[in-house]
Order: sequence, then structure tokens, then C-alpha cells
Amino acid sequence: MELAFQDRFKTTLPETLNESHSMVIVASAFDPSSERIVRYLSEVHDLAINTAFFTVFDDGGHTLLATDWLLDQSEVVERSEAKAKVTSAELLTLAANNKTSSIVDACKGLASNTEEISSPRIRRVVTLLVQR
Repeated sequence: MELAFQDRFKTTLPETLNESHSMVIVASAFDPSSERIVRYLSEVHDLAINTAFFTVFDDGGHTLLATDWLLDQSEVVERSEAKAKVTSAELLTLAANNKTSSIVDACKGLASNTEEISSPRIRRVVTLLVQR
């Protein structure tokens, strides 16, 4: 894994990975099952995951955008930051112990088939799976 990381990113594998990732699901509506999953991942496993709801409506010729969060975003961030960080070696051990090493290997294979692109319309870098 360390060699693949170094080959791909031209730098050594950091001791700690994924310190500041967060997931935001954008939706106009959410079914109860999906809501339970987001709550479970955030509140039980301390993942930085939340859902942002956007509603667009017209008010006398003015288009308005209303936003709301499923969970209190500051609590989501606080819980995820308080959780102990896991090193790459610990992740590999967890994968071996949980018999999910084959998933790790598949992800490594996918990583070699990706390409990073950026667009003026997109503020973040998007990683695309490239069919080769």
C-alpha cells in the first residue's frame, strides 16, 4: 500500500489518514431509512456525515433558497474531531481482522484507474473512475 501511495501521489504515506473528511448528502427530501443511516453513522460511529436540504421557492418574483441540516452541523464536526484518529497500519490490521482485506485490495486497484480533474464550475477536485 505504501509503495502504491508513493507511486500515485509522489510523496510518502502519512502516518494518519483522513483527518478532516466530511460527507454531506444534498437532497430536497430524505426517506426515513436513509435518515436513520445518517444518524447512526454520525451519532454511533462519530463520522462527519450530515444531510443538507435545499428548498427553492418563489416569493413575489424573487427566487429564494432555504437550507436546513438533518443534524446540528457543529455537533457532527465536534463528534468526528473528538474521535481518535486511526493510522494506516491500524486500518490494515482492522481490515485483516474483519476479513475485508479483499475490499482494500479492490480499492487499491481502483486507485490506479482514476484521474483527477478540475473545472471552473466545480470548486473541489473531482476524482473520476477512468475506463481503460
